[in-house]
Amino acid sequence: NAYYSRVNIESCTPIDGSVNEYLFTGSMFVEKEDMENSFKMMVIANVDQKITPFTKLEDLTFRAESQEYIPMWGVKTLTLDELSADNDDKQVIYVLRSMAKIEVEVSDALNDQGYTLSGLKLNNLNTDGYVLPAGALTQDKTEDLKLYDAFNPYASAQDAYSVTSENPGSKSLVMYVPEYDNDSSPATINVSLLHNDNGVISGISPKQAIEFRNYNGGQATGESYDILRNHNYRFVITGISVEGGLKYYLVRIEDLELGGRYGFEF
Repeated sequence: NAYYSRVNIESCTPIDGSVNEYLFTGSMFVEKEDMENSFKMMVIANVDQKITPFTKLEDLTFRAESQEYIPMWGVKTLTLDELSADNDDKQVIYVLRSMAKIEVEVSDALNDQGYTLSGLKLNNLNTDGYVLPAGALTQDKTEDLKLYDAFNPYASAQDAYSVTSENPGSKSLVMYVPEYDNDSSPATINVSLLHNDNGVISGISPKQAIEFRNYNGGQATGESYDILRNHNYRFVITGISVEGGLKYYLVRIEDLELGGRYGFEF
């Protein structure tokens, strides 16, 4: 796990016919006698911190609110010969996003009735995250990581942090967030909706929040689950009703865990 060298990237081109694969070419200085030795090639993307021979990779962090792009990490063990430009076999290194994707949408039926989203507010979440998953330095390749063995939340001040996504009139809204241990202060999502009733638009701000728990018949049940990197949490609002003058909504969750499936599109 000692630093050997860094590749100076000279080009990056999308691979034809692929949505999320890119070919990188570059150069680095190596000792000739090392060409047949095995090394771990690590890919670290969208990280501002300069990585040097003295950088502790496990300490790389990011601040969620200042991220324009999602930090990513991946690894593969190979020889330098396999990386050579003379080798026609291109090496594929899978990368994991260091953040989770959270999507809230209204169902097609509700959207047809004039309901849309105007904002999301995420309560109780980490402000920071680790770029590398747990156990990253001991893996020979990214795909070897086990789901919960990779869970690596950064314990930042979550009680004062929230994210608001504003895009009035949307059928769905998306946020990207760091991993979160959801035991002591469970994360919740407050939703703001709009209703267009024959041109008359009214706002709806239900007090009931979306919870990171399983849903049964529109109601949250069971214990809270953690928010994991490289996962897509998708909540679909399927019903809105009125009782005692208060409006509230029912939520159905889909794609809760993709359990070690890599490469799904974001």
